[in-house]
Amino acid sequence: MKSQLKTSFISSVSIVAAFLVFGFAKEISFHNMQQLHWLSGTWFFKEGDDVVYEHWDSVNDSLMQGRSYAIHVKSNGMADTIIFETIQLALKNKKLQYIPTVNGQNGGKPVAFQAVEQSGGKIVFSNPSHDFPQYISYERIGGDSLVAAIWGKQGERDVRQEFKMQRVKK
Repeated sequence: MKSQLKTSFISSVSIVAAFLVFGFAKEISFHNMQQLHWLSGTWFFKEGDDVVYEHWDSVNDSLMQGRSYAIHVKSNGMADTIIFETIQLALKNKKLQYIPTVNGQNGGKPVAFQAVEQSGGKIVFSNPSHDFPQYISYERIGGDSLVAAIWGKQGERDVRQEFKMQRVKK
């Protein structure tokens, strides 16, 4: 009996681990975008000599639009704005999707990630079939900072990148 319980427990743990490892996370329901309005505005982080920005606007009760870009100052003093991606946070049938369109990737087509975790100031999106990343998250750290992260398998390697961002002061 004890051996049977132990085997059953190990099997249960293995099934749960397989769901987590292979990305079969459960989508969560959303009724509105209000719990994400804290993301509205402009955020930034430094990468080398450049500053990378991410800007979010609330369009309506079911859509936020974002874009990620850098302003690169050339040696002649002129500035170029380089747009990396455009993003939609779209609420469809009570399912929240993070839909980036990244310049130079996926044939210029958007890729949808489903919200799989939301608690307080953190939200995680997943797309297990995407090459990299398979997960994207935003976590609010105080009123004027957040950590955005991307992670998953890249080839055979586990890779995680974090971007510590500050809100641009108005």
